Amino acid sequence: MKTVGEITKIKTVILFILKECGGKQDFISLVKKMYFSQQQYLVEYGRPIYQDTFRAKRFGPVPVFTYKALGSVGDSSIKDIDDFRKSFGVTIENGVRYISANEDPDMDMLANAEVATIKDVIIQTSGKSARSLSEKSHDEAWVLASERAKDDPTDDYMSLVSIARAGGAKKSMINYIRQVQTFSSFCKS
Repeated sequence: MKTVGEITKIKTVILFILKECGGKQDFISLVKKMYFSQQQYLVEYGRPIYQDTFRAKRFGPVPVFTYKALGSVGDSSIKDIDDFRKSFGVTIENGVRYISANEDPDMDMLANAEVATIKDVIIQTSGKSARSLSEKSHDEAWVLASERAKDDPTDDYMSLVSIARAGGAKKSMINYIRQVQTFSSFCKS
């Protein structure tokens, strides 16, 4: 279960990406920009921008909470994420799902380094199709999780370590991420 703060951060990241991309984005491109931003931030700073778990799906990494929440926009049966859902609109055009922003991002929720990373990813992915972004996201972390899922379909989660490694993180950064995760899991116990 996500905390209110974690949900607010995810919402802010999505709203910021949408704002920087003209207010509307197809779902696949949006989640790929989220993935590449998360990956680049892990490589550079050793921690995630936001707390959403990625799973290896057919079209590449998909953030679990975001997928559920944006998939439920317009679905009044899911009450626990009402505030999140109200922030977005969903339209289907020619069979493609588009997400649009219904409000501006709360920029107080994003650190300067997070903003810079997301903007950098938007520049890197500018003009690329959803298909090419999807293909690019089929990196080492995605392959590893996809292979595990062949044996056990529920084992398609992508770890922060594998995401960072696939993004080219140095060994020292990988070790740092492991230490942070170990400490975090110890604190939750």
